[in-house]
Amino acid sequence: MASALRKDIELSNIYDRAKQEQNGPTRVRILAIGSLLEDKNREHAAKIAGMSVSNLHVWIRRFNEYGLDGLVAKKRLGKKSTWSPECEQFLKSKALEGARFEANKRVTYRLEDFQAILKEKFGICYGISTIWYKLEELDLSWISVRQEHPKSDPVVQDEFKKKPPIRLGKYKHTIQLKK
Repeated sequence: MASALRKDIELSNIYDRAKQEQNGPTRVRILAIGSLLEDKNREHAAKIAGMSVSNLHVWIRRFNEYGLDGLVAKKRLGKKSTWSPECEQFLKSKALEGARFEANKRVTYRLEDFQAILKEKFGICYGISTIWYKLEELDLSWISVRQEHPKSDPVVQDEFKKKPPIRLGKYKHTIQLKK
């Protein structure tokens, strides 16, 4: 047997609440209840809401018990995050400190390095994408300067920039315009 619908809330209040509602699924449920109060059948209301009639009955029961606030979906509880503020602060300090070749045998940290460090220090294993999103959330840019080899010589590099190799003269005959 279909459950009766409470009629103590005016139809104009229902449609005003639907106009103000920001959450789409909640707005659709409110409109479905409004159509039921306009004496439309339950199949029509379910079609408006994009749900089955049996699912509409669940929302009708919640509306009868809690009013319009019962049409708002409850917050779903999931597994508690293992990401602690200490872990977040440690990751931020490590990223800002950067890697040193002498101590870490790296010029810069990679996401895999952060993954290994977090597993070693806190015993938690996050995916690379999770670490990337967490760094982005901490306002740490992933853009970095070009890496420099630890054994590179800036003086030799400057000399190379000033005097290009003479080999180019050898191949001048290959760089001619074809007529």
